[in-house]
Amino acid sequence: MDLASLLSGIGSLGIGTLLGHWLSGRRSRQDARVNVISAVADVERARWYSTSVDTIDPVRAAVSELEAAALRGNIPRKPVMLYGALAIASWRISEKDSNHQLWDEWADVVTDARDLVKTLVWQDGPRTNDGQRESDVLYDRARAVTRRSVTSVWSDSSDLRAFEQTYRAGKATSVS
Repeated sequence: MDLASLLSGIGSLGIGTLLGHWLSGRRSRQDARVNVISAVADVERARWYSTSVDTIDPVRAAVSELEAAALRGNIPRKPVMLYGALAIASWRISEKDSNHQLWDEWADVVTDARDLVKTLVWQDGPRTNDGQRESDVLYDRARAVTRRSVTSVWSDSSDLRAFEQTYRAGKATSVS
């Protein structure tokens, strides 16, 4: 059997079509993941309070776009939801006091959450590490920072409470 006959036989079985669909699906997922990186950048720009934009709407819109891009890019929801909640809480903290004492520690937690999302974008294939454990560690760090500094951050943030209810049921303790 020569190569032409073999290729013809493979084509008649539809294997070429399946391979083509698989390759194009992979390409569209890669394109969707590129949009996640762009959406993360938009959240980063929006997560700081500014007197020129004194409403939280832009950061909420940026987080919604990130969540949609992550869904299209097949990025795990838990790390994305945590990063979005932390970004919105950052805006609220900076709205109240841009020179607050917790900024260094809080900024580290939010930056690490952002970096986790970006790392997940670049993972290919089956997700053996989908960011669950890292999200839990970041969540606990955020709780510790706010417990020491500003307990009102948690009570004021419906996004952080939603994350807590979705992923931490039974594990979270109340902060007043």
